[in-house]
Amino acid sequence: MQQLERVDWTPFDVVSVDLYRSIEVADRFPDGVRALVAQGKPVAISEFGAATCHGAGDRGARGLEVVQYDTETGAPARLNGEYVRDEQGQATYLREVLEVFEAEGVDSAFVFAFALHGFPHRPDRDPRNDLDLASYGIVKVLEDRHGEAYPDMTWEPKAAFRMLADRYRGRRPELPVMRAEARPRRSPASAHGPPRRSRPAPGGCMLWAVRIFLAGASGVLGMRLVPLLVGAGHQVSGMTRSPDKADRLSALGADPVICDVFEAAALRDAVVAARPDTVMHQLTDLPDELASIRRFAAANPRIRRQGTRNLLEAARAAGARRLLAQSVAWELVGDAGAATADLERLVLAAGGVVLRYGQFYGPGTYHPQAPPPPPRVHLDEAARRTVAALTEPSGVVTVVED
Repeated sequence: MQQLERVDWTPFDVVSVDLYRSIEVADRFPDGVRALVAQGKPVAISEFGAATCHGAGDRGARGLEVVQYDTETGAPARLNGEYVRDEQGQATYLREVLEVFEAEGVDSAFVFAFALHGFPHRPDRDPRNDLDLASYGIVKVLEDRHGEAYPDMTWEPKAAFRMLADRYRGRRPELPVMRAEARPRRSPASAHGPPRRSRPAPGGCMLWAVRIFLAGASGVLGMRLVPLLVGAGHQVSGMTRSPDKADRLSALGADPVICDVFEAAALRDAVVAARPDTVMHQLTDLPDELASIRRFAAANPRIRRQGTRNLLEAARAAGARRLLAQSVAWELVGDAGAATADLERLVLAAGGVVLRYGQFYGPGTYHPQAPPPPPRVHLDEAARRTVAALTEPSGVVTVVED
């Protein structure tokens, strides 16, 4: 804080700090936040949070001091004593700090963290082995099972997760507006500059919320996106053409929408009814098995052309301010490549964001075990980076492993 660390913010456009409240500075915390805002520049709190054990809020940024590390690998090994789980205490800490940020006029804040994968929850072992007690994550990472709230995920929400989702559900940020009409342009690369690499997935939750219409919510990536978006406080309408997948989407926290992208009138009505700020196009028409892909040679190009046009028209009718659409980061040949280029032109002409993904790998993909050749990206990382791309300006963003 300004009163503890004297920083000259004059050369900077944004005031940005990691800011933890601990018992040593609790009485001065609001004054310190007020001093940052008084600089007259946007203030972004890049990191704040608390661990999950009782008394962690008093430690602030020193929560990991209760961890003993392996002397050879440096990996977390166990806790240095027995601690009591206090998820409500973690949630209360975050709520109280957020109330200070909001009262003093902070522009944005990021919770540290969504998950700490090196600190798993081990409820059935020696309490000192339950590393989640030292974790700042708002979800419990599970080692050998899936969660109950989100059956596809190897984590379970904590009280802090629910508090943040409830607190920010339905809040609307100011975002760039989609263009209503296409404009003449030379090519995706020349008109918008070279493709940008996606930003590393943030460890925290962005503390604003929007309504998102996710077309392709029941797909392999969509199923990963829904809980991340819901967990960040967004209100998600998840579109699928399969009625038998509606209950699954509902269990993940989305409002299921049964609709076919090729039924333009019904699609328009569905998107307008959802009143989205953002439309996300994750539609594909691909087989479950890679060996059958030749039989779908015409289906996926149709999605990318006609499906994209229908979705764009529906988004405009609904007054959506943002559009993100799935593309690929490698060159496709024949009509598949031409259809992909058509999708990118349509999306960029409308002021949207094209997400060029590498080949997915991980459970549920064509490469469940061994990664494919580059460009590639693990499915879970692709989902995290997609959420991070919600505020990207119009253009092409590449989502691949380094």
